[in-house]
Amino acid sequence: MVYCKVGQKISIIFTKGTNMQTEETSRYCRIIEVSNDLFANQGYYNTSIRQIAKEANISLGLIRYHFDSKRELANIFWESQFKLLESVLNDYINSNDDPLLYLASFIKLSINFFYHKYNRFYIESHKEDIYSDVVCNFNVIIPQKVKEKYNLDVTNDFLMLFGNYTVVNTEKILVLNKEKGLFKSIDYNEIPDLVFKNSMEKFIDDKLLSAEICRKSKIIVDDIMKNDLLSKNIKANMPSLILPDIKKDAN
Repeated sequence: MVYCKVGQKISIIFTKGTNMQTEETSRYCRIIEVSNDLFANQGYYNTSIRQIAKEANISLGLIRYHFDSKRELANIFWESQFKLLESVLNDYINSNDDPLLYLASFIKLSINFFYHKYNRFYIESHKEDIYSDVVCNFNVIIPQKVKEKYNLDVTNDFLMLFGNYTVVNTEKILVLNKEKGLFKSIDYNEIPDLVFKNSMEKFIDDKLLSAEICRKSKIIVDDIMKNDLLSKNIKANMPSLILPDIKKDAN
């Protein structure tokens, strides 16, 4: 029996012979590929499970067999995108050596890339709290590394509040309210640094340190965006992003 782990859910992809394995895996990947394309091109609200089934040439029943809802497919989209960002950023920064710079760069890269490449889906995912759910589950380990690196005397709950939930909620407030015409004096390019500072200055008192980290993170992110490394890696790594962890049961 072969399992495919996508996010927190383990799905049974196939249980029979080799032909069935190939067919079921192909269908499973096709559902995700089609839903990813539709979300990216037309957003969350304009995409339906019925449309995904039609575009993938797969029955509604088979989609519902593998996935509980459209929201779950949206979660998978963002999880794969965050894994992509992580893989690219790891070539620039060691999160153990400099977790603050890593966090600042991750925030800046994700906001810049997602806002420009997936604008409608990014905004609608914020409205539905899909994006925040994935971020809070995905980025748990980096604030913990900040705590260990700088010997911060804070509880894990306090760290989670400001290192995870404050990050995504500040981002959500700024992005969605700018769409409504508020915060006119704040440029979109300023949002990542505001998000980072609002979170980490609760722990790091040195404002100069915070400004220097923001400056360095801009250099890193500008280089990634200039060389289009994210788009190139999407194409090169899509199979592993869709099926990140496959293991076989010896029985």
